Amino acid sequence: QNLSGGFQKVNPVVEVDQIIKAREVVNEVYMDEKIEKYILDIIFATRYPEKYNLADLKPLIGFGASPLYMTEGPPYLSNKIAFINNDYL
Repeated sequence: QNLSGGFQKVNPVVEVDQIIKAREVVNEVYMDEKIEKYILDIIFATRYPEKYNLADLKPLIGFGASPLYMTEGPPYLSNKIAFINNDYL
């Protein structure tokens, strides 16, 4: 719904089977456990900088990253990698 209260017509740009296939491709992308740990370290360093010897940066951090990134983020990141023809991250 837009500000005038009406609805715009939405035109599909891909078919459902294309989305399913893209998800399958993304699931084939390998991400090493070390990279996952590195990402988690960055996430938690933004939430608890003092535990990572970064207490001086705490005033510069308005909001820490969400640990949910590990469930939501990597597939999206992997998605970008998948479409540039790499099979690893």
